Order: sequence, then structure tokens, then C-alpha cells
Amino acid sequence: MGKKFELFLKQGNYIKSGMKILDAGCGTGIATITIYKIAKKQKLPDLKFDCFDLTPKMLGIFGEWIEKNKITNIKLFEADVLQIDRLPQDWKDYDLIISSSMIEYIPQELLPQAILNLKSLMKPDGTLLILVTIKNFITRWLVGWWWEANIYTKREIKEILISAGINDFKILPFARRWFSSTMPIKIKT
Repeated sequence: MGKKFELFLKQGNYIKSGMKILDAGCGTGIATITIYKIAKKQKLPDLKFDCFDLTPKMLGIFGEWIEKNKITNIKLFEADVLQIDRLPQDWKDYDLIISSSMIEYIPQELLPQAILNLKSLMKPDGTLLILVTIKNFITRWLVGWWWEANIYTKREIKEILISAGINDFKILPFARRWFSSTMPIKIKT
């Protein structure tokens, strides 16, 4: 993801001073680390990050990076997007929610509920960015077969969002190259 994700965030002007950001399914922290570094370069103060993941090992790796860099504005929590009532009470009213490569691991029939759960944590004028793997010849093998995760076409994602009652969304371009394996979805409140 790296540089393409950084460029995507900068071009979309998603990061602003004083934001409260949630990284849902943060894994080892790639999305948050990227946003943190952008904010630092652009001298954007007062960003607050809350990050959760279901996997303690990944949270441990991310926690080591936070500790090594003496960062105080990133909080980690072990949680499941399908059980957001278990998140800390103040984990709500987010300006920006990022979810990168998480929904692929949620059973397809539970995906509308997971997305609605994330949407419920947004501020009234907030943004939810979901980055999902696009179904193509490479991802079918790598993500679908090897990682045993779900992959989707644009049509399937649209159907899932509409079935969840979400109509205000955009599927955005991620890379200018002829091939991209990521499909960003922007949902507004």
C-alpha cells in the first residue's frame, strides 16, 4: 500500500489539524503510521488516533512501533468490528475512519452490519474510507485462495452497501496505473 496510499490521502485532502481518527482493523498499523507521518510532515497538530484489531500479535507489533517512537496520541485496543459495543465509551464521533484490508475477513453475510457499525462511530460530517481488495486474476489466487479471504467486484460492493441502506458512497480510483488491486470506498454520514 505505502506510497500509493500516501498519495491517495494527500490528493483527497483527508487529513486536517485536530482530527479524531479511527483505524478499524489496524493490523500492524500501516494506515495509521502513514497518516501519522503525513501529519508530521505537514505540521498538522492535535491528531488523535484510536486503533483496533482482532489479532493480538498484530497489535503487539504496532504497539512496539508506538513505544519505540515514543508516540502518545495513538491508542490500541483489541476488538471486533461486529461487537463495537465493547469499544471504550469515548471511541465515537470520529472525523475520519479508515479500514484497510479488514472487510475481506468478515463473512459476507455480516459485512453490511460491520459497515453500519463503523458508520455509527462517525461524526455527523465524518468520512469513512474503506479500502477493499478488488477481485481480479491475481487477487483470486493470493487473497482468495492463499489468505482465504473474500474479494469483491465493484458491483458486489455496491450491492452490499445498498443492502445496508447506505446510498451516499463513492468508489474512488486508487492508482493511475493500469492495474490496481485496491478499491477505496468513501462513505459520508
